[in-house]
Parts: sequence; structure tokens; C-alpha cells
Amino acid sequence: MLLFGHTGLTTGLALLLHNRLAHPARSNEPGGNPEARADGGDMVRAVDYRVVLVGSLLPDLIDKPLGMVIPSWLGNGRTIGHTLLFALLVTIAGLAAHRKHGSSAILWLAFGSFVHLVFDRMWEQSTVVLWPLFGFRFPHGNPEAWLDYILNVSMPSPRVYVPEILGAMVIAIVLRRIVKKHGIAGFLKHGRLS
Repeated sequence: MLLFGHTGLTTGLALLLHNRLAHPARSNEPGGNPEARADGGDMVRAVDYRVVLVGSLLPDLIDKPLGMVIPSWLGNGRTIGHTLLFALLVTIAGLAAHRKHGSSAILWLAFGSFVHLVFDRMWEQSTVVLWPLFGFRFPHGNPEAWLDYILNVSMPSPRVYVPEILGAMVIAIVLRRIVKKHGIAGFLKHGRLS
């Protein structure tokens, strides 16, 4: 998956999660939960979509540059940032920050990182996703060939271009909402969509 697939679909999932948890069905509505908190909790109320966007790309923002700098060890583009260990460490840091400061930003960063691993189908690369259980080396790759790979191998595949189209549609809808409600400057300042 590429830029729009990761950013758009992760943002869409965060929106769905926010809407479902921040506005649960009332107890008198069919399917309502009488114990559900009306506010959905601090984490859900405080979604910063700027952080969700960064989290959706975080594994690539870490691994692609590392692959260029240290190609002999980290040259396949899916290394440290694409591991469950990394996502779990970000989650633990997020839980600690939420407990100590009440901030959910790092938890949303972790959410984006976990979703990224799912969208990249990392279960198909167990030596990477379960690193370091199978050793400390990552599979080798050619970081200079990434553009050729994207254009000639990935993009012709429906597994890539369908999520890219859907993600671009979500980004377009969200961008329209941002412009109508807050403007780009307001979004960049606060990260809210509502």
C-alpha cells in the first residue's frame, strides 16, 4: 500500500472508531448500551488527526530513510518500523503518556502504526513483523529499486491501486470537511475534524 491507501484508510478507520466510541447508542435506542459513557472517554474525544496521519506513515518514515543510510542491514524498506515490537513500544509509551499527562497523541500514533502493519500485510513477512524472534538480520532488498518496484510491480496490482483510490476518496472527503469547518490553518493548528 502507498501514500493514499495508508493515510486515507487509516484516517477513515479513526473516524469510524471516533464516531462509534465518542457517540455510543443511548440505552433507550435499539442496541444501546446503558453503561456506555456518553463522552466515549478521553482518548476518543481527543483525536488529533494530524497524529493519525503521521502514525499511518510512521513505519515507512522510519524504515525507508534507514534503508538508504544503512542498506547492508536495513535495505529492504521494511525493518524496525514494521515490527510488532516497535508498534508495542509505541503503544506502551502512549499508555504511559496518557496515564501521566492525559494525552492520547502517542496512542493514536500507535494506532496508525498498527494499522500500517495490517495494510502492508506484514503477517506475510514473519521474519520482519516478529523481529527479533528469528534473529537480528532483516531480509535484504535493494533500496535504489523502490521506484521501479512501485511503478512496475505494485501499481498494476489491485491489492495496491484499489486501496489507493479508496484512500484518496477518504482524503478528499476529509479535506472538504476540514475546509468547510476549520480551514486548513485551523486543522494544522488543532488537528480536529469536528
